[in-house]
Amino acid sequence: MSTTTLNQGIMFKKYQNKIRNETKIKKPSNKKSFWEKKILGKEGFESGDYANAQFSEIKVLQDKLNELLAEYDIQNKGLIGKTTEYSNIVSGTGKYSGKNVRFTTGHICYVTKQGVVRYIGSPDLWESIQGKYGCPGYEYIELGIPWSDSYWTEGTIIPTDPPLISGVPMSANEPCENYGQNVYVNEFVRNPTEKYVGCYRDKPDNVIKNPVPVLNSDSDQGFQTLSSSVYLGDSNSFGAFRAFDQRNDTWWHSDVRAETNYNASTGIYEGQTSFPYIDTTGTAQTMYGEWLWVHLPASQIVSSYEIIPRPDNGSFTTRSPNTWYIMGLNAGQSWHVIDYQENQNFSQEGKKFNITYPGSYEYYLIVPTVVGNSDTASSNNRYCVQIAAFNLSVASDSGFTNDNRAMSWDQGAYQTYDACKQMAVDRGYKYFGLQDVRDNGTAACLLSNDIARTEMYGEAMNTNMIPIWDSKTYGHTVNGMTMTIGGNAVIWESGTNAEIWISPNAPVDCAWGGYANPDTVQGSFGGNCVGKPKNIDCGNPSPTESYGTEGIVGNLNPYLKNAAINSYNSSTPNFSYSSLSEYTGGDPAFCCGKTVTYSYQCGGGPFKSGEIGGGANIDFDCSAEVANCKFFLILQGDGNLCIYRGTGPNDQRGGAVWCAMTNGQQKEPNPDWVASKGKFGVNYLVSGQGLLPGEWIGSDDGSLKLIMQTDGNLVLYTSTRNLNCVTKEDKSYGGGWANAVYELNGVGNGNNIKKLGYVDSNGSLSEYPADMIGKGTDYKMIQNYDSAYNDIPGMPLQNSNVDQCKSACNSNNDCAGFVFDRSSNNCWIKDGNMYPKGQRQPNSNIDLYLRSPTLNNNSSCSKAVSPIDTVMWDRYKKSDKAMSADTTCGLANVTQSSVQSTDEVKAQIADIASQIVDKLNNLGTSNAVLNTEMEKTKTQLISNIDKYKKIKEEFNKNTATYAVNISGILNDTDQRVLQENYTYMFWSILAIGIIIIIINMKKK
Repeated sequence: MSTTTLNQGIMFKKYQNKIRNETKIKKPSNKKSFWEKKILGKEGFESGDYANAQFSEIKVLQDKLNELLAEYDIQNKGLIGKTTEYSNIVSGTGKYSGKNVRFTTGHICYVTKQGVVRYIGSPDLWESIQGKYGCPGYEYIELGIPWSDSYWTEGTIIPTDPPLISGVPMSANEPCENYGQNVYVNEFVRNPTEKYVGCYRDKPDNVIKNPVPVLNSDSDQGFQTLSSSVYLGDSNSFGAFRAFDQRNDTWWHSDVRAETNYNASTGIYEGQTSFPYIDTTGTAQTMYGEWLWVHLPASQIVSSYEIIPRPDNGSFTTRSPNTWYIMGLNAGQSWHVIDYQENQNFSQEGKKFNITYPGSYEYYLIVPTVVGNSDTASSNNRYCVQIAAFNLSVASDSGFTNDNRAMSWDQGAYQTYDACKQMAVDRGYKYFGLQDVRDNGTAACLLSNDIARTEMYGEAMNTNMIPIWDSKTYGHTVNGMTMTIGGNAVIWESGTNAEIWISPNAPVDCAWGGYANPDTVQGSFGGNCVGKPKNIDCGNPSPTESYGTEGIVGNLNPYLKNAAINSYNSSTPNFSYSSLSEYTGGDPAFCCGKTVTYSYQCGGGPFKSGEIGGGANIDFDCSAEVANCKFFLILQGDGNLCIYRGTGPNDQRGGAVWCAMTNGQQKEPNPDWVASKGKFGVNYLVSGQGLLPGEWIGSDDGSLKLIMQTDGNLVLYTSTRNLNCVTKEDKSYGGGWANAVYELNGVGNGNNIKKLGYVDSNGSLSEYPADMIGKGTDYKMIQNYDSAYNDIPGMPLQNSNVDQCKSACNSNNDCAGFVFDRSSNNCWIKDGNMYPKGQRQPNSNIDLYLRSPTLNNNSSCSKAVSPIDTVMWDRYKKSDKAMSADTTCGLANVTQSSVQSTDEVKAQIADIASQIVDKLNNLGTSNAVLNTEMEKTKTQLISNIDKYKKIKEEFNKNTATYAVNISGILNDTDQRVLQENYTYMFWSILAIGIIIIIINMKKK
């Protein structure tokens, strides 16, 4: 402690002791009092019963007065004692002030600057406060005394040197600062710190997917389907949902009747189904045709779609859509055309098309206006429409908006790291993220209070795609690729459906998938006659001529070839064909008993042959061969892309048919490429499956990705990955759609801004009501920040300076502060909705000034205010009473009850004295002796009064000196209260002395 402080302490004790000694009231002695000698002894008074009665009553009142004077002495000593005790505790706590102490019994406590001991009840509680908001760390001072149960009672003196006083226990996360002080919330979080959390995506990867799950009825899982008609009314077999059950062996089938039919030859719609729609020019029109739609639970943007025809019986050529419209609709609106296709011819494979006019719709509809391939007019089979699958494709980010981001972005200007951190503090967010960093170090600033949402799209990774094999077919427009039943992977050209790439080494036995091979089938009507003499069966065989091969061998080939093709197209491995049912030629071997000879291969296997009578059936049987012609293409764990015979990895039959020989070239596993996220959810394609442009499959661990690219190239990729965040000057920043996320150590509470309160010695916070808070003339400046809007009318003040702005604000009670533009010397004074109620914005040309409050509180309380943040306000315990003008603080609070008790005794003394005076007035006589004694008493009293006045003057003279270093003795309010207490005692004693004088004067 400084010499000044020590001197002040010595002077303080000197005056304290002097006042205590000089103001002590002496106890009554056993000697006869002046009253007994002079009054009750009746010297100088008339005798008589009346006088005796009056003197007896005065004697009783005198006794009562003596008792009250003795009680007053006790109360007065108690007030002096409390004042002394308080000053001793507060002025002598430097040893323990703001530190932890430990009793020998293990109890650890925090000691406030007022000497109040607050018990720390558990290690967890200690952990929550240590080193935070003014609380000390884990160090403590050994007191050398045990804890007593009496210390649980608040206000108990603890006999340490200097003494301490027990208070209420500490609470978790409670601050240790500002006890006995006023606090004002003027910032959200003081000195915020942050820690790096990680690098996370702000949106999911863009994945193409079908928004419609597998449907098992027309109303399933929140989806609805409907069609204009159903074949035979059998919705279970041919209903609309069959186009959405993701099975190619079922299909939607329109009804067959005049009201729903298409022309059997041309395929043009001739039925009566119609509905209104809006064409691409916005004109209302009427559409005719059978239709099929699906209703999604929520609108989505479909980017493309796939139509898969009925695969069997050759119907894909005659009953698939040829010309159609795709439309979208939202409830309460009209159908809108979003795509149109015409003259599209189908094989067994599906076709994919892009939406020309995409939009967000709940309903998606297809309405064919023409059916059947253009070369099937002669079939007379184009009278209805059949669709095995109407698959929609939605990009996962097609409906993505800012509301779907992992973190919130107000689309404001890019910020520096520090500005983004401050924005999170000011707006009450716990997390901030920096995204899309630029060369100048600024980035988009995103905010969040939800860490689960912030991390929901996973780590933000850059994927470096490395091609390790490709089909080298880029530059082509393709329908896609297919794994065939012939053991080949094939890429088909769009429009021509020609094979532009086919994997090599397909097994010969599986040509045409093991079905009857149209290229090698042979049938001859009369083949048995070749080489026989002509007219052999007419009785006159020619000795020189025989039947040749011309016109006989192969004369059934065209018909058998068509039958074989139909068998392939209809996936019919076994079938019977009436040998002469289509034959239109004449008799190829007249006068020869003719049979039909035939031969065929199942795929490229051995020939099967036979001979039957003309008109009999040829029985084709390729079931065993077809069953063996099943293949799958797989992305193997060793990095290779291979084709095997079998129905899948669990049914592999023999060695590889073909491999890309990429084994060992795979890099890192990529969770975005795992098989479950690919088209079919597995790492392989089976015969009949394929990839449309943009679709892919992945390996089990994601180290491989086979994609049919939109440029026509089939490519096998591997990849390496790294975080999509960079480090600049020891701070992390995210790249595109990547957030470098930081967590703040606290979150501000905007509801606490501008609150004022008083923290008592036990850490309880009482709030000041608005009517006790005024506007001050001091200002807090925040450099390089603006607080937009909330201007008071008449702004700006042009060509001004800061002092002029302060003066303008001081003269306006609505003014909460102002901003000053250094570049223009203009200022704007603002109302109470400015920062920190409102927001602030970084601006290198502007400084922000916040007006400080004033307090109209009790004189025992300090007017000084300590600034705190919103977090600290929340952490203080709240009292159940608001501050008022009568609320006392510090020493006044300690001595208030004693002053009240002393006042009560004084009032009683005054009352008894008044009664004595009244009695004396009734006596109506005086005594010379009494006058002499009264004069002596008066002289002594005046002498005492002069002495008291000197003490008071000397005390007052030194009050200013005591305030030089308040921390050495007491705070300013306690010192004033101490002065007031002693002044109060002086004037109380003086008043009682005057009462005695009046009584004596009345005796005269």
